[in-house]
Amino acid sequence: VNINRVAIFTKNVTANVGITLTDSAVYQYSTSNNSTITQLTDKTTAVTCNGRTGQITTANTSLASGRSVSFTVNNNQIVSAKDVVIVNIASGATTATYTVTVTGVTPGSFIITIGNNSNAAAADTLVINYAIIRVN
Repeated sequence: VNINRVAIFTKNVTANVGITLTDSAVYQYSTSNNSTITQLTDKTTAVTCNGRTGQITTANTSLASGRSVSFTVNNNQIVSAKDVVIVNIASGATTATYTVTVTGVTPGSFIITIGNNSNAAAADTLVINYAIIRVN
């Protein structure tokens, strides 16, 4: 078992000694095609991050309590609006409770929305992980 890989199978999988795949599968080495970017200016600034997986470090600008902001991630790995983007906060949420969601996917980009669910404004620098699952 190699723990540096991520595999998603849709059907007909045999996984005892070897792995047999039929039909569709997403198989991604976590160390290849990985991209990182740091957002400039503020949390609404668009970024370009062209990996199938990656990390986006947000700007540390303030986000008011109960508010949300969105930014575009330009990414040439998104080939269809049917592609699925998974996001989560890896680190940085020290003073507030945040939500991070994907609110749009189009060929060449996706949109991330960050919400501040705390009772006060917060100016954390968040590190957001993402992974793209290509859907045929």
